[in-house]
Amino acid sequence: MQKYLSCIIFMKVLVGGVPANAQSTNDETVVKLNELAAVGRQAANICLACHNVEKDQPHKIGPNLWGLSSRSIAGASGYQYSLALSNKQGSWNFQQLDKFLRQPAAFAPGNKMAFPGLENVSMRAAVIAWLATLNSKEANWKIPFDDLLSSQTIVETDIAATNKLLKAGNGSEVVSELCASCHSLRLVVQQGMNRERWEETLDWMVDEQGMDSIAYEKKQIVLDYLSTYYGE
Repeated sequence: MQKYLSCIIFMKVLVGGVPANAQSTNDETVVKLNELAAVGRQAANICLACHNVEKDQPHKIGPNLWGLSSRSIAGASGYQYSLALSNKQGSWNFQQLDKFLRQPAAFAPGNKMAFPGLENVSMRAAVIAWLATLNSKEANWKIPFDDLLSSQTIVETDIAATNKLLKAGNGSEVVSELCASCHSLRLVVQQGMNRERWEETLDWMVDEQGMDSIAYEKKQIVLDYLSTYYGE
């Protein structure tokens, strides 16, 4: 039987620490769950292209994800969902989100979600653990933590898999090293932009997202590769 760990414990750590009577085993578990959510936050960079994640921010192409753990499926106020998702009953929980993130098109055929899905079950759990933190209330979700890979292994596995996604060409290794340090390379291969837009995106990452400045020569290699293999 799977052992489940409540995200309630996880949420209490984020908002104010572990209760005084928490056992040492729970302390260790909370640390691991925090690490899992941190991995999920990094993987979820791809979500930010279509979703806002902070309270009271407007909807984008997709609904704001803040408060997901306390609302029904297709329950974000003010967002116009597809009929396919609107017809889904119930509320979001680990099991429902795991199915959705694995293959959105199969979960609700005809929904608006363009993202093809996450195959890695541990990575999906990491993203769900992060989604549980996007709420001022405690998320009553349970994650099958004992059945998952360690946070470090999840990252290493994802990097190994996504490194194979880049098209072979001059500069691919430089792009892999630069981009995979902050987010999945899936975010790169799903784009199609000209050189100017790629440069604007890199500048935005430096100015707004905390990425280190890129040396001129290295930046030109990156732009040459991206505009050649992932251009418009």
